[in-house]
Amino acid sequence: MRIGLVLNVLDEQYQISVYKGVFKRAKELGIEIVCFQLENIKFSNPSFANIFPSQSIFNLDGIILLTSVIKDGYVLKTKDDVMRLWKNIPLVSVGQKIKDVPSLLIETDDSMKQLVEHLIIKHEYRNFLYISGSENHHDADRREQIFKETLEAYKPWFSDINYSIRRGWFNEHDANQVMKEYVTENTDKKLDAIVCANDNMAIGVYKFFEMNHQKGGVKECAVTGFDDIPQSRYVIPSLTTVRQPLEEIGSEAVD
Repeated sequence: MRIGLVLNVLDEQYQISVYKGVFKRAKELGIEIVCFQLENIKFSNPSFANIFPSQSIFNLDGIILLTSVIKDGYVLKTKDDVMRLWKNIPLVSVGQKIKDVPSLLIETDDSMKQLVEHLIIKHEYRNFLYISGSENHHDADRREQIFKETLEAYKPWFSDINYSIRRGWFNEHDANQVMKEYVTENTDKKLDAIVCANDNMAIGVYKFFEMNHQKGGVKECAVTGFDDIPQSRYVIPSLTTVRQPLEEIGSEAVD
């Protein structure tokens, strides 16, 4: 049996961790894995079907589609949206719901709510910056919504709660750029905590502080991430984050 794993680029920890889970479980079951990297090509690109290798070349028995990292995965809403490429090959979506396709999703509502409540109540933080993920991304949209709803729910008790939201596109570089712009635009604004929609962006914030801690007007504050990628454990200080069982997700997708 041969299964295709379709992701974006296998050069960042989230995708590597899911890949490890897929590969490990497939090896246990005697299944061959063929990994396809889209390398930022949009699925909705009219020429995409011509770029992607045909079924006749690889003779695939199934597809695992890592929709959480595909650039325009939000356009994949129904089975027909993906069957134009793979016809009737069995398919599993990981990260985003596709109608009539088995979809493996992670419920993050409670985790984000508890994280924000911990920052408000335990640490008594009141001034927040939220760095969101990619536009029209299911997880990014949901985590941002829960962040806002939780802060708004506490405002009647803590009227001094303030927050700003910026988009960091799930990567270190853009999160670092967000910090440069935010600090430039808010030189006198106090910041207690920066909440990031994933660990890559939180690490980008760390790097911003490392490069600018000696400059005037740049004050470090609490930083949190989401996913618990392996790299988050080795930055200094280790990153406060919400754990997703990434390798288990990969294993479950194979099953």
